[in-house]
Amino acid sequence: MTDWRSQLRALMACVALATTLLSCAGDTDGGGVDVLIDGDTPGVHEVDDGVDGGDADAGDAQAAAIGPGRLAFRPHRDGNAEIYVMDVDGANIQRLTDTPTAELGPAWSPDARRIAFASDRAGSWDIYVMDADGGNVQALTDEPHVDVEPAWAPDGQRIAFRSDRDGRWSQIYVLDLENGRIEQLTNDPAAENEPTWSPDGSSIAFRYRPVGGGANWDVCATDDAGDDFRFLTVALDMDVNPAWSPDGSRITYSSHRDENWDIYTIDADGENTRRVTTHVRVDSEPTWSPDGRRIAFRSDRSGTWDIYVVDAVGGDVQRLTGGVGDNAEPAWSR
Repeated sequence: MTDWRSQLRALMACVALATTLLSCAGDTDGGGVDVLIDGDTPGVHEVDDGVDGGDADAGDAQAAAIGPGRLAFRPHRDGNAEIYVMDVDGANIQRLTDTPTAELGPAWSPDARRIAFASDRAGSWDIYVMDADGGNVQALTDEPHVDVEPAWAPDGQRIAFRSDRDGRWSQIYVLDLENGRIEQLTNDPAAENEPTWSPDGSSIAFRYRPVGGGANWDVCATDDAGDDFRFLTVALDMDVNPAWSPDGSRITYSSHRDENWDIYTIDADGENTRRVTTHVRVDSEPTWSPDGRRIAFRSDRSGTWDIYVVDAVGGDVQRLTGGVGDNAEPAWSR
């Protein structure tokens, strides 16, 4: 059993750090809330990304034009994957974590004061939380299974995540931060990943692959009690990385439905599919700006994996990171 778990953790780390579309880790368990303070967390580190920041006032104006908030993301620099943050124009890049293991899947709290993420720093993949400056790291789950892909509920009191704790590859669970109780949201033979909450907290959308579905992945949703399951996309292909818009009206996702990975949006009821990007390279992992006007995403269109931003209706694309490392998993703060 120990060898199997070790091999799984190694496999998940490789998947997460590879320069492919689906840079995500495997699955693990988490019981009650065990608090673990990481006294070695160094806090904020300024990082030179090789991009000239230019005039400060001009940079502020550019950031304001792109939108409010900040971006957390997961680059693979300095030998392993860590959590970084930057301004929305790509300036002021700061490293928040610094461990010899991998940190993945940053997710902002609704008040933008904390960031949840997954890490195998204690020997298994668990959900952690830290302050937005990288301090006060706490473990929220502590079990010998795989807990990854945290998603903060709009009320700030719950975190959805995926786990293999019931013996299957991936199901969606919800952690109550007040009492530490973890409840299983989905419970079927299919694989369910990448949870994202609706802004009112009443529903969770996720990536769904049926038993024997192979590469047939769809975006589905359920209410916060695990009832009212519904398909939002039925593409007979790969629809992944769902993210709910701030006003709740639309969901963005990455799809291979037109023989290439691009960013799409649909209405929250699954109607009105719109293609946002069209490029021969891979566009994936979209995240909304707080005002719903922009979508940040990951792409290798420049030959390296970087973070880009585009208008939610499509149009010009702007690169935010400067081609240093494998930049992935952008998350836009509210």
